[in-house]
Amino acid sequence: MPNTYGVQRHPCFCLKKRRGGSNTGYAEVAQSLLDEKIYNSKDPVLLNDLTKKFGSFTAVNKLNFSIKEGEIFTILGHNGAGKTTAIFMLTGMLTPTSGDASIYGNKLSTDIDSVQQNLGLCQQFDVLFEILTVKEHLELVCELKNIPVAEKAQLI
Repeated sequence: MPNTYGVQRHPCFCLKKRRGGSNTGYAEVAQSLLDEKIYNSKDPVLLNDLTKKFGSFTAVNKLNFSIKEGEIFTILGHNGAGKTTAIFMLTGMLTPTSGDASIYGNKLSTDIDSVQQNLGLCQQFDVLFEILTVKEHLELVCELKNIPVAEKAQLI
């Protein structure tokens, strides 16, 4: 996929087998000891100097915050403040220029698949198919994320 529409991946990325267990990523952890803050945080969501530049324009400049378990968090700002850009970086739709983020201990820079399994994004407008109902959209996402039937019944 072109980088303007999200983080580049192989065209068959959604067909790849999901890795089970947590024995992955140890090499990345060892190489990023400088980012201990991200791995040692007890907060499920942690942003560490997250920055996005478009040429010489800085849309998000060294954004730092954490979200605690069960906390309701809101980002407020005027048009062009960088709210959507920050969310797009967290969800993998945009690649950060610098900095990193962690979602339940999974780094945005090295484990986007695990990050995306722990996030959901509800856009303001239909981004899939106009002919699908809300329930059908949810069912489609559950299928794409390989959510077991028992869990799916609880979610929908």
